[in-house]
Amino acid sequence: MLFLYLLSILSLAVQAVFVTLAIAAGLYYLAELVEEYTVMAKYIITWTVVATAGFHIGLQLFEDIPLHLNALGLLQQLLHGLLLRDFPVVRISSVAFITSVLTLILHHYLAFKFFGAVYYSFSELHWGIVIGTNLEL
Repeated sequence: MLFLYLLSILSLAVQAVFVTLAIAAGLYYLAELVEEYTVMAKYIITWTVVATAGFHIGLQLFEDIPLHLNALGLLQQLLHGLLLRDFPVVRISSVAFITSVLTLILHHYLAFKFFGAVYYSFSELHWGIVIGTNLEL
């Protein structure tokens, strides 16, 4: 039984290496695409930012997500829009970049804190999104 246990640990390590390499290759390919087609990438990222802001507004209107989470999410989307002005150049010393990273960390902390206190099962979240029902129990 010990041999089978060690073999499963080895296979898990090999799988982790291959998954990491696959993700790295995919990200490298996406970086090449963004470098090659900067105008199209900026267009897609801009509409992704707009759609995400729309999702935050929809969450505020139709669900019981706290205002501070949605307001912080909208602030993040505004900062991402500011970062897109100089796309594809990203200045990591700019105020917009530093603020967007800090608000990202704060938003994740607050979201984990909220969803840690308010429990929704996966099926409630999934079917609530699919059929558009309210998540209240």
